[in-house]
Amino acid sequence: MKLSRLNFLFILSLLLLTINASGYQLSGYYTNLSGNVVNFDTFEGKYVLIEAFDGDCPPCKEQHPILANIFSDYWQDISILSLAVWDSLDDVIAYEEDYPTSWGIGVDSGSFKDDYSISGTPTLQLFDPEGRVIQRWNELTSYDELSGAIDAYVVQESDISTDTIITDSSPDGSLFSDFIGNPVVRMVGIILVVAIIYFKFGVSSGTKPE
Repeated sequence: MKLSRLNFLFILSLLLLTINASGYQLSGYYTNLSGNVVNFDTFEGKYVLIEAFDGDCPPCKEQHPILANIFSDYWQDISILSLAVWDSLDDVIAYEEDYPTSWGIGVDSGSFKDDYSISGTPTLQLFDPEGRVIQRWNELTSYDELSGAIDAYVVQESDISTDTIITDSSPDGSLFSDFIGNPVVRMVGIILVVAIIYFKFGVSSGTKPE
């Protein structure tokens, strides 16, 4: 059996799209105060603390000055994003006028609320550089709690490996999955697959033999 060039290129394209897809796990997007859509993968390679908030939520207003102190002390170590999960963009713009932020703020215009089961505000989550949740708080959270987690995971680089930490909150994580997720390993895999297809089935010119 021979594959036409068109079919061969189609298979190769699918494999390349798969291999080049980002492994960053925090997927989706949000809308910033300028009305621009921003992909979460802008945080890839960084630690980011995302606060899900609601402008009408009293505890969120109490959380605001705490985040301001966190940002002041840790802006070099992590990114911070306050994400409105129920408000409109106009609501958030009005909120920001009353509670100015030095960090990122915007509106969940994707599926962040559903993807992370946000049922109340404030909900804060600390993501690692691969976009995995390493700590979550489901209520108003003190400066000491937030700074303690940032010190442990980011600043002091705890002796416990990141992979071990993530395994606790993401049971599917393993050395095998990390190995498979390595871009070099995946590229070698695609080369082998293409070679097998080429040499086993051959590639015809796609023209009808006489």
